[in-house]
Amino acid sequence: PVVARMGAREPESETSFTCALCGFESRIDYIGNRPPWAPSVVFRERAYVLRDPTNAATNHPLCIGASCSVCSRVVCAAPACSLFYTRRLCVACQTRTEIRLELPAELRKG
Repeated sequence: PVVARMGAREPESETSFTCALCGFESRIDYIGNRPPWAPSVVFRERAYVLRDPTNAATNHPLCIGASCSVCSRVVCAAPACSLFYTRRLCVACQTRTEIRLELPAELRKG
């Protein structure tokens, strides 16, 4: 399998995902905004998506991560690694002064 990296194109087959911060690894089924198996779902970012492994009958798409909109690092959706407010931000970029000012007080780190 191909490892998802910055600038990866839409996959034609299953690939894998690795978070640049925590090392979380997972297979993924799709990279993009509109998973083809869930036409009513539209992500607001180019997401790394997995079909819900806990319920194969529903085929719900799960966003497991995306690229940071500031530094382009591929990060997982865990709160320890990233935040999605109006765009994906890794924890390192969340602490930048210009970025912190964009966030509501309750979401600011550092």
